Amino acid sequence: GVWMSLLAEDYRQYRIERSAERTSLDRLIQDLEVDLSDMRGNLENARNGETAARWLLEQRGRTEVDQDSLSKYLTLLQSSSVFVPNTSEYTALISSGSINILRDADFRRRLTQLYEFYAYVNVLHEAEVDANLRAFEAVAPELTFDAPDTSIWAPVRASGDAQTLLTDPIFSQKTAYLAMIRAPIRSFYETGIETIQELQAQARRSMHR
Repeated sequence: GVWMSLLAEDYRQYRIERSAERTSLDRLIQDLEVDLSDMRGNLENARNGETAARWLLEQRGRTEVDQDSLSKYLTLLQSSSVFVPNTSEYTALISSGSINILRDADFRRRLTQLYEFYAYVNVLHEAEVDANLRAFEAVAPELTFDAPDTSIWAPVRASGDAQTLLTDPIFSQKTAYLAMIRAPIRSFYETGIETIQELQAQARRSMHR
């Protein structure tokens, strides 16, 4: 009788833990879906910003630059993002010491790695926004900003000689830095989207075990 009572208690505890795990997994899937949507938009900005910076750097030695293309890439150069991750369930599990309720050790490891890397990406974004601002400040007299149309970025045109703008040493330095810093940002979002989709699939499999 004692043995049966202990067995029943163990089974009851097991069911409680599995129910709690499924609830946490469901919440994590939802949190990751929010991040996934955010990442897709940020990836487009990162690609546009990196492409614009590299195009502007490639024009430095050219004697003639198409004004429409110059305006297009000056406008796209503004494409910065701020990533605000949704880590509510993960934070709750860590702060309560309940992270091990997630039985899949590989899932826990990969989830932790992803969330720990978020902080690094936000540092990169802060540096990117600062460098972007300083790049435009360096050549502000050479630029004309129009009122935004359907975009959040104000259209930018060179108000003077394009070569004066493109050979400005500070502008070139800041643009080169933007190209450099946007490469790992773009890479993070490309791999982050894939990682989140894989983690969601892992979580769904764990929910049905």
